Amino acid sequence: MRRPSWVGVIDVQNKSLNRIPISGLDEMKKFRVFHKTEYGSSASYPGVDIAMQDDSLMIAPKGINAVYIYDLSADSLSSYHFHSEITPDRQTDNPKSEVSSQEEFREISKKRTMEVRFEMPLFDPENELYYRFTKGVAREVGDGELEADYVLTVFDHKMNPLFETKDIPLNRHPGKCFVKNGLIYIFQNVNDEMGFVRFKIKEE
Repeated sequence: MRRPSWVGVIDVQNKSLNRIPISGLDEMKKFRVFHKTEYGSSASYPGVDIAMQDDSLMIAPKGINAVYIYDLSADSLSSYHFHSEITPDRQTDNPKSEVSSQEEFREISKKRTMEVRFEMPLFDPENELYYRFTKGVAREVGDGELEADYVLTVFDHKMNPLFETKDIPLNRHPGKCFVKNGLIYIFQNVNDEMGFVRFKIKEE
């Protein structure tokens, strides 16, 4: 019997490890594929983002429309699963978990990059909201180039979805971003200098 996936919290002072089982992350195993040779092995799979939010760990899998929050002080785990009207709620399962050729591995990995991808929610302390970007399913345009819609979802401070929209001026992966004074800042290279794209959420 397989053990559920877990996240480890290390207490450096007491030199202890606390394993937090998160059975929902087992779904991520369905997206993995391995290629093994006599020289080693390669793996392709969507990742999991982990970030501190006050006294809690926020755990956000990139392949599933869900968020897990572990309260360090209360030693409790809360699970939040969402539904989108714009994007799929999960990536598609790999038909098999291991392939025998490098060509097949590259092809499956390429298809994986075209799947929906959920980013880590960003907290806005000024408005007590969370903002999350999602890359929709990509489509090929031109000579192998990929194009995808990007979706912004807004949650309240208890992770209840308020609304989602793809009507945003974003046509590439947001990369590093943060929230300050009620604005979302996205890093952008402008003539080899650091610049920002700023978003402000207004209720109408």
